[in-house]
Amino acid sequence: SISEDYSENLYSKVINSDIDNLKFLRQKFPIKEIDSAVQSIVQAERVYVIGMRTSFAAAVLLDHYLNHIGISSELLDSQAGRLLDRAIHIWSKDMTIGISFPRYTKQTVEILQYAKTKHCNTIVITDTVLSPAAPFADIIITAEYQTPIPFHSYVSVLSIIHCLIFGISINKRKQSIDFM
Repeated sequence: SISEDYSENLYSKVINSDIDNLKFLRQKFPIKEIDSAVQSIVQAERVYVIGMRTSFAAAVLLDHYLNHIGISSELLDSQAGRLLDRAIHIWSKDMTIGISFPRYTKQTVEILQYAKTKHCNTIVITDTVLSPAAPFADIIITAEYQTPIPFHSYVSVLSIIHCLIFGISINKRKQSIDFM
């Protein structure tokens, strides 16, 4: 895609691609999955969020927003080699959310698989139901995308995160207001 001629409206082409991705999300919006995810997160004792490599920024944002509205959340990352030390606390009353987009990481899949062995509910936010993380999900939320550049667009993913946070905030209105 880089070899194409972008002499005119280079940036407009990228922005239009993001707009198209949002339109596609709106047309195929996974309302049932979002509603189920909101209810599961609200009922969880603790939420663990994992996303590695290109999915890491979305995981950080989701974890930040969850904590900001009063949901007990922990970001699982490989900082200081402590990923497994922190994941060992996952148990059946928790929720594990994996954000997994190409290039998919083995660590995210392994944490989701481990969570399932602990009878922990799981949500996977990914690009396709064929994602390697999908088999370990109780709820799969897909955010398909197309982009004219060799990097993935996360506009739809961020929109899904915003929908989740808004849904949780409405469900836990008083708690959300108290934490803001």
